[in-house]
Amino acid sequence: MPEAEITTNGEYEDIRYHLFEAVDYDRHMSWKATKEGFIYAGVKNVERLNGDVDTVDAVLPKGQIVIIFSMCFQLATESVNRPCPPKSRQAETTANGDYEHISWHRFEALDYDRLMSWKATNKGFVCTGTMVPLNRSVDTVDAVLPKGVVILVSDMCFKLTSER
Repeated sequence: MPEAEITTNGEYEDIRYHLFEAVDYDRHMSWKATKEGFIYAGVKNVERLNGDVDTVDAVLPKGQIVIIFSMCFQLATESVNRPCPPKSRQAETTANGDYEHISWHRFEALDYDRLMSWKATNKGFVCTGTMVPLNRSVDTVDAVLPKGVVILVSDMCFKLTSER
């Protein structure tokens, strides 16, 4: 979870949504390119920044806010110029097909069915890439994720396995 003024320890984080408030000093922003997320920055009228290209150490001037949605993003008090770490989980399933706590992850569509399970929660969500929510309030075991469907997971104990 990001800190109030910078990402945790000024390191890269996968951020689902966060608004960093304005401060009275410049900060440095870096992000990994994505077509899915976005970045807005400004004072009163925020403008969208280009999230389609990797960016390192862009200056966020003092007095400006920055809003992040679905980005690997870094906000630091000084230039750190470090690469974004690779994702620890596999692209197709959760690590080793086991349950893991996922703060935010998008599992891409594949050309075969997968099985997903999760523990009931009142705060997280699981939904398809078209933002159709699935019932998170009951434990679910081996629900079929059809081929060709993206799944978004946030703040849940979740498991995704290959059905093949």
